[in-house]
Amino acid sequence: MNFLFFLQGFLFLIFPEFSSEELVYFPDGSIEARGGVEFRSDDFLFSSESITFNKETSSFYSESVIEATSGNLVFILEGMHGQFNAEKELIENLTSKKFTLKINSQEKFSSNWNFSGDDFVYSDGLWNFKNISFGNWEPISESGLLIKAAICTLEKVNFDLYRLNFENVDFHVLSKKVFSLDSLQREFRSNEDFGNILSLAPVIQNHPDEGSMLGFRLQDFGVFGGFLSGYLSLSESGKSELFLDGKLQLQKDSYFSLGLGSVFEVAKDGQGYWVSSSPSYSFHRSFRKENEEINVEFSAGRFSLNDGNLFHATGSGATYKKTFDDFVLRLGFSRFKSNQSTYESLNGSVSLPLDFSKGSIVLGFGTRNVNGLHPIPSRQKSAWSGPVLSSVVNFSENWGFRTNSEWDINDGTFINNQISLIRSFNGLGLSLIFDTKQELTSFSIELLSF
Repeated sequence: MNFLFFLQGFLFLIFPEFSSEELVYFPDGSIEARGGVEFRSDDFLFSSESITFNKETSSFYSESVIEATSGNLVFILEGMHGQFNAEKELIENLTSKKFTLKINSQEKFSSNWNFSGDDFVYSDGLWNFKNISFGNWEPISESGLLIKAAICTLEKVNFDLYRLNFENVDFHVLSKKVFSLDSLQREFRSNEDFGNILSLAPVIQNHPDEGSMLGFRLQDFGVFGGFLSGYLSLSESGKSELFLDGKLQLQKDSYFSLGLGSVFEVAKDGQGYWVSSSPSYSFHRSFRKENEEINVEFSAGRFSLNDGNLFHATGSGATYKKTFDDFVLRLGFSRFKSNQSTYESLNGSVSLPLDFSKGSIVLGFGTRNVNGLHPIPSRQKSAWSGPVLSSVVNFSENWGFRTNSEWDINDGTFINNQISLIRSFNGLGLSLIFDTKQELTSFSIELLSF
């Protein structure tokens, strides 16, 4: 009993959070932990049925299946070998021949993407993989969207922000190779939606002024470190419009955007109109700390309303977000100037996020004050103050709904009020959206979301 206690104590000194059902000592000085083995370092939580430790070589290995969890990243390793630093309680090196990675987003109804590949190597906060295949079906197959890469690195930039770098990338849709890229880079936050590489979404809408509308969106197409978004719309009234927005990544926290075309917008009175840009430019810059985030935007362009005369407009805006233990503070300011008018907007909100087993609710109080006249009607919102409610509720395994509402206590009306009914599949999402304020009903099918 004393000897086993000594072995348990040895492993506890290396990894303070350690447990197993059985410990076996071998003459070469190694110790095998068997049955429900779990131990935690600063980087990972390991779970397996059998792991062997060697104090002399500061190493551990296993031929069993191991689950190595780091934040919301879950690696399934088919055997492993690792080096540890007992003083720092860190994993210095970890390798495996084959692995599967699941990135489980906390965003409700977001598709879970699965990675698999060869030659897993972790060292100094950087993961290296080879022969990567990842897709939106489990197990990974060529039934949906399949992406393959010869080389991949995964880097933890800070906190929950990760960066993926791919080399020699092939995109397959329904078993057919559609295009290739020499390289591709994406960033994502593991506690939010994983982010889109490719999203195709047909949209059907019904509006009192324009009648039935059929739209098609292409979003977040990863090319040359940036992405392209597009929207094609056909309306019953005879309008056919196309809008393209290309974004070029300048640094990891800034990008330049160029927009060209037309989009359909809805004013606060529910009337619809078309806004054209010829073209428009914007520059975005973000600054992030552990619990603070600042976003700045500078924009300029030439616009027209319903095929009217072009007007020139320039502007800038800034938003500030700080997360406290129990609530979130948001502040924002924007200023736009056109040929004949100037528009300024100041807004702020305090919100309280609440999580429960079937979803989440955000309760808050917001305010917005507007001075001047913006040339685009939908941005001429009158000043308001009142409660804000947004929620996501998953009332069954794949069914749920969202709400997004702002109520003006001054005149007792909604500023925004949108309710969405969602049916989620793996790699496919159906949404029915009711906007009571804008008198707009939308139905969308989201395909190949990543």
